[in-house]
Amino acid sequence: MEVGKTIKYRTYYFLFVSLIMLIMEIVMYLIIFQSMPRYFILDISTIFLLALPIMIWYHKLGAFIYGSVVFTLHLAIFIGNLSLYHASSDFISISYLNVLKEAGTVFSWSFLSIWFVLLAVFFFASYIFGLVMFVKKTPKGNNYLIKYGLYFSTIMLLILIPSKEITYNTIENNNVITTLDGYSGGEIISYCSILFKRSAIRKYGFYSFYIGEIEDALIDKTELIKDYFTDNEQSYSEVNDLTSSGKKYNVLEIMIETGIPDIVNETLTPTIYSLQQEGINFVNNYSKNKTNSSEFIGINGSMPSAITPSGYNNQPFSLPNVLNKFGYNTSYFHCNSYDFYQRGKYIPQFGFKNCYFDDRVYKNGKVLYNEDGDELMSPAYDLYWPRTTFMTGNYPLDSDFVYRMKNYMVPEKSSTPFYSYFISLCTHGPYDQDQEMLNKKYAKLECCTAEKGDVTYLSSITGEKVNKRYIDGVDVTDNTYLEIINEAEEKGLWHNPVKDSQSVIENNDQIAYNQYKMYQCDMMVFDDALAMLIDRLKQTGQYDNTILLLYGDHEPYYSTNSIKEELSFYIHHNTDLFDGNPEYFIPTYSTIMTISNPTINQKYYELNNSHEYTEFTSPYIVVPTLLDLLGIRFDRRYYIYDSAFSSNYINTNIFYSNELKFFFNDYYLADDLDTDPLYVVENDIMTFEDFIKKANKVIHKISIFNAIYDDEFLSKYRNKEAYNEVLDSYHY
Repeated sequence: MEVGKTIKYRTYYFLFVSLIMLIMEIVMYLIIFQSMPRYFILDISTIFLLALPIMIWYHKLGAFIYGSVVFTLHLAIFIGNLSLYHASSDFISISYLNVLKEAGTVFSWSFLSIWFVLLAVFFFASYIFGLVMFVKKTPKGNNYLIKYGLYFSTIMLLILIPSKEITYNTIENNNVITTLDGYSGGEIISYCSILFKRSAIRKYGFYSFYIGEIEDALIDKTELIKDYFTDNEQSYSEVNDLTSSGKKYNVLEIMIETGIPDIVNETLTPTIYSLQQEGINFVNNYSKNKTNSSEFIGINGSMPSAITPSGYNNQPFSLPNVLNKFGYNTSYFHCNSYDFYQRGKYIPQFGFKNCYFDDRVYKNGKVLYNEDGDELMSPAYDLYWPRTTFMTGNYPLDSDFVYRMKNYMVPEKSSTPFYSYFISLCTHGPYDQDQEMLNKKYAKLECCTAEKGDVTYLSSITGEKVNKRYIDGVDVTDNTYLEIINEAEEKGLWHNPVKDSQSVIENNDQIAYNQYKMYQCDMMVFDDALAMLIDRLKQTGQYDNTILLLYGDHEPYYSTNSIKEELSFYIHHNTDLFDGNPEYFIPTYSTIMTISNPTINQKYYELNNSHEYTEFTSPYIVVPTLLDLLGIRFDRRYYIYDSAFSSNYINTNIFYSNELKFFFNDYYLADDLDTDPLYVVENDIMTFEDFIKKANKVIHKISIFNAIYDDEFLSKYRNKEAYNEVLDSYHY
């Protein structure tokens, strides 16, 4: 009697744990996708397999502890994925374990939906109720239970494993991705888990996705890389009308945090505006990646599937490594802490000779120390200097950082050209939502518009303030940012696009309106910083021989007050523009890209009778385009794309989002190669079939670069001979 009761309740507990996890998975899919995975049998099998050890545990306490651990992990996946999807339309990935600290830093309780929390509490309470009941009613384990458990487990394995294999065969037979011909079903899932995250989750289930990530990390990709270089002969970049137009010029590359075209205004951000009017303005540029991913692409021309501070970061094709070969002084600047995204560990590996963070200095990849053995702080580091406190941190404003670092970012003129890379920070969200907080933060903000102690931001050339702002011909530079915005709005010189959102109109939503206004204030701070850098270039006589490149990393993705209501959605999605899922609306991901140099600007205008570049672009073109302008010939195999000015580039670019794992150009957006597009712009230029053919090639190349990074195939630390061979291939 006791034996039968033990077996019965242990079986009931196994089924209870399996079914509650299965129900949670179903609820999660219905909320996010409004449908179930195409191959849901894979996740059903995995859930039952995860719970199966409950049946063979001798001690009942051990069985209950194991079941509780499995349930708790599943609950964490449940609430984590719903919350991350709520905050940024993303999902938990194993690779995100590398950035747990950063996630904690930027976490806001606003990311959590009360409904998701209540759902999690409901499932947790249900589990606890069931657990208490089973603990009370289940007798201790015995040898008969072990024997029964083994029989039961064997039968379950005989059912579950063949069902998974049959499904794998079905996946293999249904494969239409040409680059995956000959792959097994499991290998296809691994490939898709890395490159088509959302699609893999939607088709195969969360657990199959996580298993695919793990399996991909264990695969030896050496042969795949060798085949790539064997099958593709060396092919140098094409010489075009702009090649070498900036030969041996300095380079100042700036990634603008959350830099989008909508935020540029002639009155409020006159410096960015004038660069776009006078330079080459890439009006069809897009990006959707985390900041560190866009940074990685803008320095290397490609990126790995997951960024970690390992030897694979030191690749010969990185821009600083290439420019070091040609005698450049290469430096990196960021007004965030050195340990955010672990940049202090992986940025020096890119090849920068100097790295200046808010709170640490590196030279030749090593931390600098003073005579007392203490770490040498950045010249910008001063806790008593006015700082911003977003993200629960304590960081300098862009303008303050540049004021203190401009002589390092733009060194004195010499025979050694410089390459400086700077990431701004002010415009990072989340943005204050409350009108009182907005007034408090910006009503008296004096950065770059008035004196701070004994410091005033004056031009080294004119003696006047570096960034003049005018409204109806009246100099309003001494006014605060918020005062200037309000006056510009009253005079019709600035428009808050959030006002046009149907959701804002219907709900009288002031939160999003205030957020955008704060975001605009922050961009004005950056604009003043940029004005200081240009002033420094002119003061040192280097403006004419410096290429200035600006690009944005992503859209303003921080949520406002409800699911999917990101600030970027408010900006773009009103009833006149869009009717559908805003997440797939291509203009959402429009970002700034501008190249400016007097000589190059004039030559481009003479060739095109315009300052606008209208082909589809993304940060993937930054490195090859800069090398092209500098006159440095490069092997096209080492970059995803050619220079934007090459005929090889025209109508080939498809942007791949490493964050959301979907890809798009002007006309189509998709998250898989074997399904219909998620968004379509009617056109007579490209069919969806042509788009998929191009995407097949691009994404396969991205998978090769994932392998090159992950395998450290060309890393200086693993394969110095190959590393040097690649560097030797660059020449004027």
